[in-house]
Amino acid sequence: MTKYLFFANSTSDTMCFPSDKIAFIENTDADTMQIHFHPGTDNTAGSVIFEITSGYGKAFCRILFDAINTGHDPMIVVADDIRSEYLTGTTGAADGASAGTTVAATACTTIALL
Repeated sequence: MTKYLFFANSTSDTMCFPSDKIAFIENTDADTMQIHFHPGTDNTAGSVIFEITSGYGKAFCRILFDAINTGHDPMIVVADDIRSEYLTGTTGAADGASAGTTVAATACTTIALL
């Protein structure tokens, strides 16, 4: 079953992207991530820029992929500024940080269709 990643930064700027269209994830600075998506059947690609707990890009990627691979909900809210709902998890020993540190998305800044 395809999982969908939900992002919202205002009531007029929301998007659900299929997780199986992730092209790559870029940690653009200590607290900013950008997910790039391959084009869908309509040939439209996209990207989302969002903020995370500073310094935890690797850990956030693991948390995101754990939610995609093991979660039961077909829609994963990554960053919803309207409802203040954000994907959150804790670091593990493999994340290069103290295990048990809370890591979260904290804001959705840009949603773009390309």
